[in-house]
Amino acid sequence: MARKCFLSAVCVLLAAVSVVFGQTQTVVTKDGRRITGAVTLTDGVYKIRTKLAEVIVPALQVETVISEMPPQQEYQQRRGQIDPNNAEDHVKLGCWALEKQLLEEARGEFQAALNVKPDHEMASLFLRQVERKLQEQPRAETRPAASQTRPAAEEGIEDAWLISEEDVNRIRVAEMGAESARTVAEFRDDVLDRFVQSQGGNKDFQDPVFEKRFRRMRPGEKLAYILKNMDPNTAGMMDDIVVRSDPKVLEEFRRVIWPLVARSCGTPTCHGGPSPVGGWKVFRAKARDERIEYTNFIILDGFVGRDGKSRMIDRSNPAQSLLLQYGLPPERAEMKHPVNVRQTVFASTVADTYRRVRDWIAMLRTPHPNYRLEYRPPMGMKLNFNYAGPGRTQPANERARED
Repeated sequence: MARKCFLSAVCVLLAAVSVVFGQTQTVVTKDGRRITGAVTLTDGVYKIRTKLAEVIVPALQVETVISEMPPQQEYQQRRGQIDPNNAEDHVKLGCWALEKQLLEEARGEFQAALNVKPDHEMASLFLRQVERKLQEQPRAETRPAASQTRPAAEEGIEDAWLISEEDVNRIRVAEMGAESARTVAEFRDDVLDRFVQSQGGNKDFQDPVFEKRFRRMRPGEKLAYILKNMDPNTAGMMDDIVVRSDPKVLEEFRRVIWPLVARSCGTPTCHGGPSPVGGWKVFRAKARDERIEYTNFIILDGFVGRDGKSRMIDRSNPAQSLLLQYGLPPERAEMKHPVNVRQTVFASTVADTYRRVRDWIAMLRTPHPNYRLEYRPPMGMKLNFNYAGPGRTQPANERARED
């Protein structure tokens, strides 16, 4: 018990003397002032860079600091700002993660410190403490928690029209690229044990030391390794791996691409209306909702033209995507919009918005990954994710129509 208290005290001390990297936070002083800005803590002094000026507050006058972002997101930001070859940086970040109850992340940081400096005593002690905490945790729920906000219901959007939280997670996992190694992932039930058992023919696991090394990897590194070595016949176990953050390509869709679509073909008088136009529609809400935005991504991704070849999003040939072609002036488009529209989205193929959408499509995984969705499109919409070859789709009864 004494050692446990000692470790906790040391962890708090390390967190106190470390630099809090500049990120949006609110500093609450003991006299009640609240100052919001990019906050750093160095040598017992808080520096808050606001829109107007930099405010300096001694740490002794601070009551608390309120973070403006979820702990997992803040962890990712902090992790990107440390020296990966500095054991002390890993220990400090591990202590911060431990204080925030991010146990998997804390374990990864303490293990990273030991990888840099195997004889680091404090990292070894903290790692054992985290391992005990993880063993004492009750078994988590198998499925991702439901979203806390439901703008969909307020907007008159029925729950059955949207993909589920589980489908959101399947898309995230399937579209993870190189950034997966830096992603915060949660491993439910005994999925890591099942993965290890499935790797009997993997030469890495024929080395008895590798399994121990694999289990000590950071969560994101484990995910990257699993994605690279997953047996297609055991892909179902991916449902027990939960990714809370968007892959870069979906983050770009939600932040840039979807707002552009919503302002153009997704308006209430077009494909954002009460019923499908031309065989498809998207869903709109005033507030952001990941299920709505992921559903819209799936609808765009799965739409196929009447020729069975042209796609709204053509991963193999981005410039041939209907999302781009239909947005060009008729005289500049290879595939003209079937209905005359008053206003085009892109002035030309060199417009910044055109290039942004084209580059985003090029970011998507090829060949198209199997999302394993349980989603059933409503209102008669039909989607197709089956590819027959580069730039072409396999004609099927499920393909979407373009009337």
